[in-house]
Amino acid sequence: KPDEFDPDRWRRPTPPALVEQFNKDRPAGEPKWNGYKPELAKTLYPNEQHSDYAFLPFGAGPRKCLGDQFALMESVVMIAVIFRRFEFELQGKHDPTKPNESDAGMLFGATIHTLNGLNVKVKKRVHA
Repeated sequence: KPDEFDPDRWRRPTPPALVEQFNKDRPAGEPKWNGYKPELAKTLYPNEQHSDYAFLPFGAGPRKCLGDQFALMESVVMIAVIFRRFEFELQGKHDPTKPNESDAGMLFGATIHTLNGLNVKVKKRVHA
């Protein structure tokens, strides 16, 4: 159901029937996909380890996506359009002078993530 809003989709493992269907035509000797396993998730966001290395949005190395920079630029444009249409207000305790006391928390690795998400209140902008 790709067109339905489902924020909990990352909390459910890949159904075994789907994993089996995906693996049925794999050539002999090629590794099988084990599906997405949310119980392996130790962070807020899914990564390649939780998804048996199926979650690599742009790939890497010589087979890296040729359109990765275009896709990233496209996402910046989409975010700009969203920010034009909606107002966002941070919820919880956030003091920029005391980042270690924020409700969001920080997790550092290859990228920076929030430990507890970043809760915001969204309101449609009223244009005069």
